[in-house]
This record gives sequence, C-alpha cells and structure tokens, in this order.
Amino acid sequence: MTDINLLDWMPIFQWSVCIVVVLAIPILIGESAFRSKRTITIFLLLLTYGYTCGGLAELNRILDTSQPVAFRTTIRAMHASSGKSRTYRLILDGWGNEPVGSDVKASNAFYDAVHVGDTVCIYLSKG
Repeated sequence: MTDINLLDWMPIFQWSVCIVVVLAIPILIGESAFRSKRTITIFLLLLTYGYTCGGLAELNRILDTSQPVAFRTTIRAMHASSGKSRTYRLILDGWGNEPVGSDVKASNAFYDAVHVGDTVCIYLSKG
C-alpha cells in the first residue's frame, strides 16, 4: 500500500514556485499571445504549478533510500467512495504522530484482503 503522507510539503511548494518561474520566463518573453491573454497565462502557470508539485512529491518518494519506520495499527473502519473513479480508504487507530481516525488510501486488492479489526503496518520513510 502506497500513500504520500502530507507531513512536510513546504519545501515542495517552494521548489515548485522556483521551477514554474524558471519555466515561465522564456515562455512569457518569447510568446506575445500569452502576455496579451492574462487568463490563459494564469491558468497555464497554475496547471504547471500543480504538475510540478505532484512530480516533485513522487520523485521524492521514488528516490528516497532511507530505511522506513514501521507502525502497527488497527483498522477502525473502511470506506469506498465512487465518482469518476473508485477510491478505497482505511480509517485507522492512532499511529506515530497521526491521531485516531486518520485514514490512508488503499488499492482495491488490499482493501478486499483486509477487514475491520485487522492489524496493518504503516511504513513511513523519512523523505
């Protein structure tokens, strides 16, 4: 089960702003259409910022080589929501610094394999 824990996102937000500025300067200097249409420019900058934040978070997770810390906890409840896609979440007892009732995303296969009251391990890497 893989979920990105939002413990320390400030460095990702700051680096994303820097990357978006570096990418935006040549585009705004070279293309006059973007300078005249501010709404399109703002939309593209926000879209680029979102992709940059997600890309940096995923890159941080992939390149993290630290030894994960294991936390044992119990499943308090399970929730599946539907919309454009089906999302499976496990509501857990407290673990680490997380309070009772915190939830994590789970894959369909993992969600089907566990039940309320089961003990699960959460592995949290430093990066």
